[in-house]
Amino acid sequence: MDKLVEIPLQGLIDLREIYKREWPKEDIGFYVLTNFINWLEKKLFVENFHAYSLNGDYSDGTFVILYMTKLFGHTLNKDTSRLRRALCLLDLDGTSYYRYYYNDQDRSAVWSFIKEKQIVTRNEWEFIWYYLTPEIGSKIIVPPLPKGFVAETIREVDLPEVNEAWLFRYPKSIDRLKWLIRYNENIGLYTESGELAAWVLRYEFGAVAMLHVKDDFRRQGLGMYLAKAISKKIADAGGYASGTIKEENEVSNRIFESIGYEKNGIMYCIEILPSSPISDGNN
Repeated sequence: MDKLVEIPLQGLIDLREIYKREWPKEDIGFYVLTNFINWLEKKLFVENFHAYSLNGDYSDGTFVILYMTKLFGHTLNKDTSRLRRALCLLDLDGTSYYRYYYNDQDRSAVWSFIKEKQIVTRNEWEFIWYYLTPEIGSKIIVPPLPKGFVAETIREVDLPEVNEAWLFRYPKSIDRLKWLIRYNENIGLYTESGELAAWVLRYEFGAVAMLHVKDDFRRQGLGMYLAKAISKKIADAGGYASGTIKEENEVSNRIFESIGYEKNGIMYCIEILPSSPISDGNN
């Protein structure tokens, strides 16, 4: 009988090495594992984090990670049935929203899982998935910051504004942003008077994202500055930068491609809705 088996930290490190051999071809799993390994190695507080293999075997790259209400499940096996079986063993909280991030390789398993468990979903979004080699990232030349601005970590007091501007926000998504600015690379550009003018964050699956410049501060090169600065910061620390951008976001796509990011297929995100009507949101 199938069962989910928790993967310890060393197991996650071993699993990442399997994915690293396939990078950048199969890179979403690599970025997900790298992010959570970094958090665990730094002994950061990782609430409600579980990494599972199917029956204790992850030799084919099959794993599932459940972090708060974020779901990541991937495999390197062309036969995705083991991933589907692992997903079907998850005990999801019926009062919560979930978001599942996956690629083309895993999509058939995801939809089989959804149909088999009769899960109600909404909004399967598609994003262009980009990656940046560390070699190119380390050579990025960050332009001078325009006069009148200072770059620093995004202040927690400004998160309501960041959350409100996020196209893909959801109930209680601000809680997710709190963890991201504490644990992952992020940059906020502030005016001399202390107003937040522009920002960029990095998701749990390693993607540079949420790049935003407020209307009053556009056409000053702030978007390009942010994209280059955070990408170089990641590369200089030995990391692998990636990005997810909607196809219709032509400005951000041009910025990332001009820096040296390369397209690597499509990443999907789907919303899993509560099975119980009593839920009031997400973590």
